[in-house]
Amino acid sequence: MMEDRPVTACPECAAEIDLTYCDIGGTITCTVCGAELVVLALDPPEVDLAD
Repeated sequence: MMEDRPVTACPECAAEIDLTYCDIGGTITCTVCGAELVVLALDPPEVDLAD
C-alpha cells in the first residue's frame, strides 16, 4: 500500500477518491455514485463537482 497517494472524499457521497493518476484541472468519475468531479489540487488532494 502506498502511503503518499493523494486520496480525498467525493463531495456527493463521501466515497474515497484516489487521485494518484490525475492531473490538476482534469476530471474523474466517482465509482460509487457516478458524480463527475474536477481535480482542484493534489497536495492536499481536493475535488469538486464538475459544472
